[in-house]
Amino acid sequence: MASGGDRSVLGAGRGKTAAGAVWILFILGPFTGGLTALAGWIVTVTAKGGAEGLARDHMHRQGRLFWTAALFAAPLAVISFIGWITRIVLIGYPIGWLAAVGFFVLSAWFVLTSFFGLLRLQQDRLA
Repeated sequence: MASGGDRSVLGAGRGKTAAGAVWILFILGPFTGGLTALAGWIVTVTAKGGAEGLARDHMHRQGRLFWTAALFAAPLAVISFIGWITRIVLIGYPIGWLAAVGFFVLSAWFVLTSFFGLLRLQQDRLA
């Protein structure tokens, strides 16, 4: 595999189709409540062992992307729940809006990162 500074073209190897499918599932993730993102993570975990070179690098990045998004989504879900509970005293509405903005930003970042990952895969470049 290429060194960290070398972002040159690598051989696609086995697993490029699976890596592309996972990027597409990730792009659809926020629009399906995360179900396709979860399915994509499962595909990444199961297909990573047979992947080589470029595809393996993309699958590694996909796993990191999934867990990074999950780590940011968990506190946002807690904030959203707190907002829902405290809406009876009206303080929950701004808390809920804060969580909604956070989920929007997280979703936009997730979709854009996945989209650019798919483009890089199609160009046979590292993620």
